[in-house]
Amino acid sequence: MLNQLSTLRFTHDNGIYFIEIKGENANKMSLKFLGEFSKIVSHITNKEDVKGIILTGHGRHFSSGSDISELLNIIVTESEIRGCDVKKVPKLHNDFKKSLETIQGISVPVVASITGFCIGSGFEIALSAHIKICEKGARLGLPESTFGLMPGVNGSINIAKKLGIMNSFEFIIKGSLYNEKEVYELELIDDVVTKKSSLRLAIEFVNYVYENNVAYCNKNSTKIYREFISHRYKG
Repeated sequence: MLNQLSTLRFTHDNGIYFIEIKGENANKMSLKFLGEFSKIVSHITNKEDVKGIILTGHGRHFSSGSDISELLNIIVTESEIRGCDVKKVPKLHNDFKKSLETIQGISVPVVASITGFCIGSGFEIALSAHIKICEKGARLGLPESTFGLMPGVNGSINIAKKLGIMNSFEFIIKGSLYNEKEVYELELIDDVVTKKSSLRLAIEFVNYVYENNVAYCNKNSTKIYREFISHRYKG
């Protein structure tokens, strides 16, 4: 099953598991991707040798988000809404959302190596990582509102935790794209680095946590990352 993936590349090296989004149009995510991503996360969480997980995009971009036409079709055909209550959501969408919640709660580092476009559901994936390392020249945001949609896989929740309800509401409703400096100032990412350096830094961080036997969890990940950066520059 795992050797027949078509929408992502899954590899591992010395306990570090890499999930690389790949697809046309800046790694646009199809419905098939949602299913494959969920299967990969389930596979990883059942392994005992996991030092960390690194999320990346193939080539220049992290991801340009979901295929809107596919997304709208599955929402219309597989959702059940009565009045203001959502009674049923597409299983594929729900499984994908749960997989992002799983990686948020895992007790090893989950790092997003962000390059180029990181928007829509792609940004929501990155926001689910414990640490977000972003290269210069990136464009990030949640443009769903410009298509008449709202972020659907915990992006709203993760942004509200950082910005507060009112500021996150403004961020989402505007649907704007931001550069890496603007998003860093909002504390939605953890670091801004030069091009072609985020993946190397992500690997170094995972190894730092493992080799120093750091008591790690998502809640203290930012503090540990800052300690790692301080240690790295002192060294």
